[in-house]
Amino acid sequence: MAKMSLKQLAQKELAKSPLIAGLEKLDTEDILNQQVTAIAFDIATARDQETGEEKTYPVFLLKEYEGKYYSGGYLLNKMVQCWMAEYEDVEEASKALAEEGGLTFIVRPKPKGKQYYPIDIV
Repeated sequence: MAKMSLKQLAQKELAKSPLIAGLEKLDTEDILNQQVTAIAFDIATARDQETGEEKTYPVFLLKEYEGKYYSGGYLLNKMVQCWMAEYEDVEEASKALAEEGGLTFIVRPKPKGKQYYPIDIV
């Protein structure tokens, strides 16, 4: 069995999710108004620097951006919570997403006065 390099081990350990270890983060501006397809997801965990509390949020692999990942905001988090209510664990739900060919969506510009980006499911 091939061993992981020390760099790969460090990336895996420091990643907020094993799914995104060693990948580059996409910003919302990178995909704004583009049709993208989520083909895998995980729930990442991070510590809030102000409160010290652990927070979770979804991270996605997008078919159109190999080697990169996208962190979901408020609406994508709500969608993933809905999925998780139907599946026993995140691995099972992510596998179902892949088997269905992924989920195609478009992130729209943030409306004036709103704190989130609207999502259109295609």
